[in-house]
Amino acid sequence: MKTIIYYSMAFFLLAHTNYASEIKAPPASHEQNTSLTILITQAEQGDPKAQVALALRYGKGEGVPKDYQRAVELLHKAVDQGYADAQCILGGCYHQGKLLPRDYHRAFDLTMKAALQGHGKAQYNLAAYYFNGDGTSKDHIQAFEWASKAARQDNAAAQYLLGRLYDSDIDNTQNLERAFEWYMKAALKGNSDAQNSIGYRYHTGKGVSVNPEKAFEWYMKAAQQGHSMGQYNVGACYERGIGVQQDAVKAREWFIKAAQQGEDASQYMMGVYCYYGKGGEPMDLGKAMEWWQKSAEAGNTDARDAMESVLTGKPAKVKPGSLIEGK
Repeated sequence: MKTIIYYSMAFFLLAHTNYASEIKAPPASHEQNTSLTILITQAEQGDPKAQVALALRYGKGEGVPKDYQRAVELLHKAVDQGYADAQCILGGCYHQGKLLPRDYHRAFDLTMKAALQGHGKAQYNLAAYYFNGDGTSKDHIQAFEWASKAARQDNAAAQYLLGRLYDSDIDNTQNLERAFEWYMKAALKGNSDAQNSIGYRYHTGKGVSVNPEKAFEWYMKAAQQGHSMGQYNVGACYERGIGVQQDAVKAREWFIKAAQQGEDASQYMMGVYCYYGKGGEPMDLGKAMEWWQKSAEAGNTDARDAMESVLTGKPAKVKPGSLIEGK
């Protein structure tokens, strides 16, 4: 099943592992300097909210040089006071292993502390940890309980996860109509995973009546946010004329967007388009094999079969694009 994405708040923006990396910040106005001075004073006086706010500034280089080590130190100070925001963020750092050495158990413990204080993002993260078995044993009952708590706080990612749980047949909880309801709540908040899932349901009729036009509409919403499976599905709709007029040129445009993000189904289809010279793509066997190789390395069996056919001197065995959800 698809891995659930976790929150670590603003620290998802920090992709570097050098904690003490310092970059000169742009000049600040007098008012900004005054605000920063007050924030630093409050943090030094032990205000955990100020400590977290200042940590995020150091993390992003807002008014101060980037300094990840200082950011982590401030978060630890706030954590020591039991501040839920800091527990959630630091837990996310331990889980991601980007600002701190990866430690799933430490991530789980910190996240549990924040979740028990009613912190919505932490409740979602905790549900995801239980769902995937990160730092704890897999437990879909606990995942359901914590996702429900976060979903009631309008957390879109938790609402999507609830849809996943209702969609599964684990512990006899399957309810396709309820799954659709939760996916829709998340999709309406802009969650691209949920938007792609809504599209898939309108296409397949899982929990809702089949509606190809709405399927295409929701796939497009996900695709426009850069969701690779949504982009592939838009391409597949154009390829097969599902909910939209068939158009190989537009199909290629979306397939290549997703393929460049590593989406193996799109890499396979780009191989097909290169093999046949379709959608404005020049016929190029070498390029087709390159795309199929990438797709096959990601585990795509259709790409592997196509390559094997060509390598044995036979015409490539190809299949049309099939819509996918991402589980």
